[in-house]
Amino acid sequence: MNPFQAWFELASETAQREVYYSIYLTVVAVWFAYMGLRGLVSKETRGLGWRRGPALDREAEVAGQVWLALAAVLGGAALFIKLT
Repeated sequence: MNPFQAWFELASETAQREVYYSIYLTVVAVWFAYMGLRGLVSKETRGLGWRRGPALDREAEVAGQVWLALAAVLGGAALFIKLT
């Protein structure tokens, strides 16, 4: 077996395991929750959209709420994958 074939088999075996998807979604959900809490608490977070810069004050609160909603959806998806 050549090294390329071995790496391909490792990647395909990893992609077939649901636990890796669950871990990935959990990590992304935690990051989104951090961005949301940062927007709600310190009124400064990253804006949503293509190539958006920082959001401040009221815009940060709205973006924080959206970040938290996205985190809840991704966290729910991670839990659903884990439980099935």
